[in-house]
Amino acid sequence: MDESVLKPPATFENVVGSERRPARSGAVLECVDPSTGMVWATVPRSDEADVADAVTAARDAFENRWRLLPALTRAGHLRRLAEVVRAHADELAEIETRDNGRIIVETTLFDLPACIEMLYCFAGAADKINGDTVQIGPTSFNFTVREPIGVIGLIVPWNAPLTIAAVKQAAVEALKAESERNLKLVADMVQRCFDSQDYIEGRTAFMEKRKPKFAGK
Repeated sequence: MDESVLKPPATFENVVGSERRPARSGAVLECVDPSTGMVWATVPRSDEADVADAVTAARDAFENRWRLLPALTRAGHLRRLAEVVRAHADELAEIETRDNGRIIVETTLFDLPACIEMLYCFAGAADKINGDTVQIGPTSFNFTVREPIGVIGLIVPWNAPLTIAAVKQAAVEALKAESERNLKLVADMVQRCFDSQDYIEGRTAFMEKRKPKFAGK
């Protein structure tokens, strides 16, 4: 028997304000490896109270830290994150495969490279988000400025959580926005990657809100 089947399930937690924590209720969800039918990990079963905590942390980071950063600094953070993901690509691909059943060839050769490229893409866009200038007369003009409104929630489906999370999160970070995310347990691994970087404290909030369904054998 595969030794990984005999290992006790890994335990993952929510990450709110750069702090790992279980669900307030203490409830957990079991993650089943589709290839073995065995529980290989548990994640918090988050509810409204946990989401409220994440929103509070995200708003604090938005108001006091992230939105104050110059565009080139935000771009630098995204590029460093891309390199952290690159360094942990094999590990993240394995977690993605065990979590939802995608074959390892797809997650290794397509999903993880796509995550890295999307992070670089939006890093390049961070200082190119401009408004419009409209000449309305010989001596006057109007102009528009793009500004973040506040906290947003990024809901990520089960089929390709890491890839979809990467493109959504990179976009909002390029825009100075701050997100409260409902993701799967792979997000905790990404946060562990963040820990090796000087990311701004309290900027991220990863949560598992609902157990994904796996259809098929």
